[in-house]
Amino acid sequence: MNMKNRLFPNDLRIEDTSSSPSQPTNPSLPPLSIPRANRIGFIGDSNTHNTGRDNIEIMKPVWPAIMGIMSNMRAYIGLNAAVSGYTTKTALDIQVAKVIADNPSKCIVMIGTNDIGLKGTGINFPNDSKSNIAQIADRLVAANIEPIFMTVYPITQGSVLGGNVVEDVHNKVNLFNQFLKSFCLKRGYQCYDTYGLLVEPSTGNMNPTSPDGVHTGTFLSHWVAEYVVQRLASKLPAWNPQLCESNSDPTTLLTNPLFITDTNTDGIPDGWTKNGTSFTTRIDPGVAVHGKWATFFANSYQASGTSLSQTITSGFSSGDKIAIGGKIKAKVGNKDGSKYSCKITFNGASTDLYSPMYEFLCSIEGTFYQEYTVPSNTTSITVDIGVASGIGTFQFGQMTVRNLTALGAI
Repeated sequence: MNMKNRLFPNDLRIEDTSSSPSQPTNPSLPPLSIPRANRIGFIGDSNTHNTGRDNIEIMKPVWPAIMGIMSNMRAYIGLNAAVSGYTTKTALDIQVAKVIADNPSKCIVMIGTNDIGLKGTGINFPNDSKSNIAQIADRLVAANIEPIFMTVYPITQGSVLGGNVVEDVHNKVNLFNQFLKSFCLKRGYQCYDTYGLLVEPSTGNMNPTSPDGVHTGTFLSHWVAEYVVQRLASKLPAWNPQLCESNSDPTTLLTNPLFITDTNTDGIPDGWTKNGTSFTTRIDPGVAVHGKWATFFANSYQASGTSLSQTITSGFSSGDKIAIGGKIKAKVGNKDGSKYSCKITFNGASTDLYSPMYEFLCSIEGTFYQEYTVPSNTTSITVDIGVASGIGTFQFGQMTVRNLTALGAI
């Protein structure tokens, strides 16, 4: 499949904040700074699971997080409740309640692989699986959350799940997916055919670039993210995070957030500190970004990293909600070794790392954004952008840190 012919809808590149979708009316739910209509939840297994702590505080390069960045956060990533090894039963018993508590407008459900492949789950496939899927949908709809289903991925014949070879795999996968499509047709739900995206037509196996015949790995996760964002983002209200657009914006807590000033022309923007020397840093003209790009560049593989950091010492209190985001444009020369991130440290509170984009691996262009509550005992906040290893060109722009609580924006 030629990914160069898989183009984005044009409107995904437009920063439009004119739409104001309604907020939730349930008084027991917290106020949202993100329009509920753009907030997406996730139910699934290892092919959706974000291994970062609490699935929100650290956004790793699984397809939901990639999808959010590709859509310029028009598809805002809410709670990703997916857990490796979960079946339709454990998703029903545990994940559904977590998603409902997060109150998204939509929930993407991609579950069933472990019903097919794992032994000892106590599930009578396919009857129990069908019943569980129906109950997941019923509970989401009852909470005014639209379910969107994805067909389970193809599984390569002879693949291993839970230490056992999956038996009669192609028949089971197609049986489950046929049920899912018929179920969604009868109920009027959207159903994304990710099986069709990833199947090797001549064999019925998983795309051969899969690392193990079951999971997508980095490259195929980008395929899935692009496939979903093409179908989902244009159906969402026109909304994107309010990133910094002026270098003197009084509402941002950063100095020189647009990287416009570099007084001594050393490639390090004023107000920022360079850490490490493996990558060359420079300030590039602002194309498709307000201000300029802070660029990290290496034309040969670097095993160690380079970053730019800035520490914020005022303008926040414990318990405040802080918005952190920016633009990213990465052209990766080695997808297996390049890792770029935006990291946040709440100094004095703990050693826990927060990251709206953690160790991403492939080329991407878009917007990253998350909101965090300042932990108790925080004395300062350090923002760190950069590359841990790799080869290529990595550009960051419009870095934004705002105190939403102080601004009355929640």
